[in-house]
Parts: sequence; structure tokens; C-alpha cells
Amino acid sequence: MLRGIMNKYHKPKVSVVMPAYNEQDNIEWFSKEIASQLKKAGVDYEIYYVDDGSSDNTAKIVTDLAKNDAHIKLIRLARNFGKEAATSAGLHYATGDAVIVLDADGQHPADLIPRFIEEWKGGAQQVIGIRTSNEKAGFVKTVGSKVFYMLSNALGAHVRRNATDFRLLDREVVDTFKDYTERKRMTRALLDWSGYETIFIDFEAKPRLHGVAAYSVRSLIRLALNGYISSTLKPLYIISLFGAVITVLSLFAAAFIIIEQVLLNDPLGLGITGTAVIGIFVMFLVGILMIAQGIAAIYIANIHLEVQNRPLYIVNRARSIISKDNRNE
Repeated sequence: MLRGIMNKYHKPKVSVVMPAYNEQDNIEWFSKEIASQLKKAGVDYEIYYVDDGSSDNTAKIVTDLAKNDAHIKLIRLARNFGKEAATSAGLHYATGDAVIVLDADGQHPADLIPRFIEEWKGGAQQVIGIRTSNEKAGFVKTVGSKVFYMLSNALGAHVRRNATDFRLLDREVVDTFKDYTERKRMTRALLDWSGYETIFIDFEAKPRLHGVAAYSVRSLIRLALNGYISSTLKPLYIISLFGAVITVLSLFAAAFIIIEQVLLNDPLGLGITGTAVIGIFVMFLVGILMIAQGIAAIYIANIHLEVQNRPLYIVNRARSIISKDNRNE
């Protein structure tokens, strides 16, 4: 509400950030479409293309467009650093009161931009696009996506199912994100972890305008691993718990053998051999080793969390009643 009142006297500026890798055939048309939607929303704007080491004419086309349109900007990375790094670069350079992140291939519908901006003007600090379907996605990618979200929630990463990088971020959210220093990152997981007030909007992914997807299944697997490693310690606790279960079971088995074989002189006629005893002893040692490794891994993981240097807490300034004198900057 306060943002809506302020906007009567101040025309908000919205930055659009698009990581681009070999998107030469999509840029010109999609730029016109995005500019049209931003004008429809009645905002000042800038459009940042982040060239992620493209080997085609992506950078040249953006440069030519920028000569005739001051709204268009180009961030050219020295080589291919990956989509997460490209997105981070765009967020660091964007100057708008809000920033919209979307793919440069046309699959994220630009006609939703005005609705995203209206939700933001209404008070939302994040507006996230939720993909409802993608008929062009291959079998491997579809199955991989389902497994990714299932494991994410099972392991405690809590990434919303079908949430995409197509999202609007308030300036406060962007400034908080810029404070994160970890190198292995999954942008959407970091933004979700921040905890700002979020609105979700469903959309149906469009077919790519031209070309093929630049990011392979291998890169998606790498992204998922980075997300798990940076977001949750639950797998380490599961390993330790599994070791504890093995240890307890081996102790019960050893106690049973001592009572049945030694104290009661084998009343059940089991005839347990020395091989079985050795097997139980090995089982006990494996359990102890798993517990020890799990505990050591948790210590190392906590060092990793300290090195990540995420903020201990995040103050939602737009929702707080504090003066500037109450905080250090």
C-alpha cells in the first residue's frame, strides 16, 4: 500500500535481467516484446542482457540494439561462467526499484510482466512464476525435474515445486542477495531462503523462439547438487542416523548370540558359527565408522556454513517500524 502511494509521486524504475548464452536469434524480437510490456506497465525501465560467454553474435546484436535504445544494456562476461553467475552479475548491476529476471529464449511469457509489476506495487516483495506445464520438455528433463523437487523437499532444501527463475524482486531483496558471498549457489534457493513476502503466479512455458536449450541435463544435475550442498545438512544427519541404527542392531544381535549360545547352550539349535560372529562384529564397526564420519562431516559442514558468511538474520525493512539510527550500515 505504501509503495502504491509513493508511486503516485515517483515513477518507479524496473530493471530486467536476462542471462543469455548463444541467443542471437531471439534477442531482437524478445527485446521489443519486453519493452512493449514495460511501457504498458507505465514504468521507467532498463534491460540488461548478460552475455555468458556466447560463441555466436549475441553480444554484437545487443550492442547494435543499445546504440539505438538507451534502455538496453550489455554485461559481457569474460567466458562462460554459467547461468547462476550470469544472473548474479545482472542483479549486481541492475539499478531499478524492482528487478525482473527471465530467460532470453522467450519461454518465460513477457505478457506477465505488467501483472508482476502490479503485484509488486501492491506490496509483494517477490513475485515468482510457477511453471504449470512445458510440453516441449524432454522425458529426461521432465523426470529429472520431478526427482529434483522430490529430493529437495525430502532433504530439507524446501524449493517450491516448479518455481522458476522468472521472478520480480524488490530492491530490498536484491540488496540482500548482493550480500551473499558463496560461490556455489542456486539463485532461486538463496532468494527463497531470504524469506521475503512472496506472491506466486502460474504460467505455461512457451516453446523456445529459436535454437535449443543451452543448459544440459549435466548442468541441471550440477545445479541441484550445489543447491543441496548449500541449503541443507540433512543428508549428513541421515548418514549418522543410519550408522546408529546399524550399531544398535549389531549390539542386539551380539547380545542374542551371547544369551542363546553361551548362557543357554543353544536351546534353539541355531548352530551359529564363528563366521556369523565376525559378520556381526564387522557390522558393528561399520556402524561406528558411519557415526564417526557423519559427526566429522557435520563439523566440516558447519565450517562450510561459516565460510558462506550468510547473514545471521535478515530484517524486512519494508515491514519493520525502525529508524535509521536503530541499525548500522
